[in-house]
Amino acid sequence: MEFDALLAIAEAFRREDVRYEVCGGVAVNLHGAPRATEDADFLVDPSPENLAAIKRALQSIWDDPNLDELHDDDMCTDYPFLTYRPPNVSFSITLMARAAATRNDTTTLDVRGVPVSIVTPRALYDMKRRTLRHQDGIDAIHLRERFDFPE
Repeated sequence: MEFDALLAIAEAFRREDVRYEVCGGVAVNLHGAPRATEDADFLVDPSPENLAAIKRALQSIWDDPNLDELHDDDMCTDYPFLTYRPPNVSFSITLMARAAATRNDTTTLDVRGVPVSIVTPRALYDMKRRTLRHQDGIDAIHLRERFDFPE
């Protein structure tokens, strides 16, 4: 993951008032448990207004005509999950609908002067330990050890 690109996304999301939280491997890294990842995962408010803001934010970074294919109601489906691969970069962006209840499980980190909304270490640990993916299990172990969470 190109870290400067993540900061550009966070800054663009801030400018557009996007309601989001970083999760996944990038969040594991930001919480101090280094690991390689090739995507940036975001929990987002799935409302049409927020998706329109996301589209504007991404368009401000990548003047990509493919973003025109993203519609404001694309997250209002049975499977509210979108993946976008920006042009000329080696990573993808995954947007997943966030349940309203998870909003209390977030914090903001200052990363090189950019405020980044991110799931808390505890919430991330809970997400990671509940999946079957091998990498998520490894992430959960690293988070548990780093933050001394009980098993």
